[in-house]
Amino acid sequence: MYYNGLKDCEGYQIGNMSYNGSTFSFSPEIPIPFEPNHRFTFYPQIGHIKFATGLTNNTYMADLNFGIAAQYYFPADIPQIEAIPNSYYRYYSNQIKELTDLNNVLLEATVLLSEADISNLDMRVPIFINNRHGNAYYKMMEVEYHNRLEPSTVKFQKINL
Repeated sequence: MYYNGLKDCEGYQIGNMSYNGSTFSFSPEIPIPFEPNHRFTFYPQIGHIKFATGLTNNTYMADLNFGIAAQYYFPADIPQIEAIPNSYYRYYSNQIKELTDLNNVLLEATVLLSEADISNLDMRVPIFINNRHGNAYYKMMEVEYHNRLEPSTVKFQKINL
């Protein structure tokens, strides 16, 4: 969660919010005391949206959600919220684009691997494979290894530049 700093606090009550299909209604249950000695003047604002300079002034910087929420419990500028980088765009969009690319080539091979091959395996290093469909670099996606006497199944994905 993002900490957006302390916010000014007006009088509020804790209660239940209900939705009947077209409107929301709020029924207070616990009145919070607001005598001069017990008045809450600030509260820490924490949420899934990071605001610019810690302010909740609809200047959005980042969102921890995977996508756009169906509903927000604050006045939201929806076009601006759609434009802020969320977790999907930060961490997964390139991977999804790569996996759904029409030029994507997956290759499965059966190979004999030794214990030394497995211990020196670095899946970050691209592998050049020359096959009947052309020469290309592939990244290793999965290795199914049992022992050095049985063939292992290795799955590759072509690196498209």
